[in-house]
Amino acid sequence: MEDNIFAKIARKEVPVEAIYEDDYCIAFRDINPQAPVHALVIPKTPVENVLALGPSSAIWPGQCF
Repeated sequence: MEDNIFAKIARKEVPVEAIYEDDYCIAFRDINPQAPVHALVIPKTPVENVLALGPSSAIWPGQCF
């Protein structure tokens, strides 16, 4: 199980100001924005990087974006 900040956010162990959430992902405001509107979108299931996405994880990018 991942123990980084994004995994903790996905597991709701760290509170965020969510602007969107569904079964696959959560979008929230960045705590250190670099633009007037700056949000992060992360999957709720652990993914090492975009290259690690396989057929079983193909639905969440379509759902989130």
